[in-house]
Formats: sequence, C-alpha cells, structure tokens
Amino acid sequence: MKNIIMRCAAVLGLLFCTGVLAFGQSAEQSGLGKVLVLYYSYSENANTEKVAEITQGLTNADIVKVEPAAPFPEMEYRQFTQWAKDRQQQEAYPPIRDLNVDIASYDFIFVGTPVWWGLPSLPITTLLRQTDFGGKPLAAFSTAQGGPGTAVSDIGKQAKNALAKSGVNFNNVASDSQINEKVTTWVRSLQR
Repeated sequence: MKNIIMRCAAVLGLLFCTGVLAFGQSAEQSGLGKVLVLYYSYSENANTEKVAEITQGLTNADIVKVEPAAPFPEMEYRQFTQWAKDRQQQEAYPPIRDLNVDIASYDFIFVGTPVWWGLPSLPITTLLRQTDFGGKPLAAFSTAQGGPGTAVSDIGKQAKNALAKSGVNFNNVASDSQINEKVTTWVRSLQR
C-alpha cells in the first residue's frame, strides 16, 4: 500500500511540475529572451492595449504604455481626429513621458500603435524618433478599424537602430477570441 501511495505521489508530482513548466514560461523559455512591450492606446481596453497585454502574457514581458507628456486636449472624437491629423501633417509630434526602462537591458522589443490615417499614432512616432533601440530585434503591431495603412512597416523603418522583425496589423478584428488567436499565432512565429 505504501508503494502505491508513493507511486501516486510521484506521478502527481510529475504532472504538477510538467503543468507548471508548460504554463509558466520564463523569459528565456519563450525563445525571445527578456522582452519589452511598448504601446500607445488612445482609450483604455481598446484593441491595441489588448494585443499588448496578450503579447505580454505569451512572452512574460515587461509592458509600458507610451503616453504624451501632457494630456491631449479634451474634445469630441471627430474634432480630436482632425486635430491629430493636422499635427501629423505638420510633423508636430508631442513629447512623451519618460519610459523608465533601460532599452539596452532587453533582448526583444514589441511596439504597438493604433493606425491614424494609415500611419503610427503621434506618441509612437515620437518614441521612434527619440529612442535608440541598440540593434535589438523589434516587432511592430498595429490596430485599425479600417485599412492598415503603412503603420507596421513605418515602425520598422523609423525605429532607430532596430532589427525589424515580422510585424502584423490587427484591422477589423471583431472579437477578443480572434485577437487572442491572431496574437498567439504571430508571437509563436517569432519564437521559432
């Protein structure tokens, strides 16, 4: 009887350890090393933020929301979009808050943005213009309710001293399950 209990305990221990290892990946096990997710989202719990959080969960990443140093003006959404479009055309990009992270300490970086008139958002453009990515691999993602524009490729081109990896646009993704499935497929392709 004691033998049976010992064997059952050993099997349960093995199953527990296997489960812990399968579901609790360390950064090194993710295949990307130490990961940082940088993103901007105009509104809370929007698709850009969802993609960033799913990516964080899949890679055990640190995550930082890029924010303008001063809040954008309070105005009706349509007025705001015109204001932001004008700023974009004038290349009047807003200063951003300090990220409080050392880019050099990461092995892989994700950058995410909503698409604004086919381009990265104003805060992400500022980030790209002022940050040296130190030769780190960088994968971009964007979200849009319409066309993807060139936001993903623009991030790869504009990121100073970054090694651009395969990016993805999440445009017209209707449900959280679709977002989760698409993010998982994309991140796994980068982990190979």
